[in-house]
Amino acid sequence: MWRDTGPQNVTVSVASSGIPLPAADRAALRLAAGTGHKAVARRINDLVAERGVVTAAEVFEHTPAEFQRLGSLVTMLDLAVQYGMVDPEVAEQVTLGGTRAHELTVLLPHLAFHEPITVRTGGKS
Repeated sequence: MWRDTGPQNVTVSVASSGIPLPAADRAALRLAAGTGHKAVARRINDLVAERGVVTAAEVFEHTPAEFQRLGSLVTMLDLAVQYGMVDPEVAEQVTLGGTRAHELTVLLPHLAFHEPITVRTGGKS
């Protein structure tokens, strides 16, 4: 079984070749940023400040369409395990965004957040 051992460090070096990053690579970087721990935690925090308690389905509903992906749900599950509440006896379902022939609906345990998540400047939330 794979376990997350904490924040991973990635070293990026920029070559001054003058060639722009391909559109697919830019889109992948944007998707990773929008579904990552910091972005999802900030979205949760905004809704907790507004409502007091928020579920994963509500967070997903308030997520921009381009980031309504499986990665966002996995991130919410990870954050709920650490900072929220997970109730496997109650199920929620959401429909993933993106362009595909058929809608994909995901069934997940009830995830709830009752307080803001501390978002650090380095690594995960």
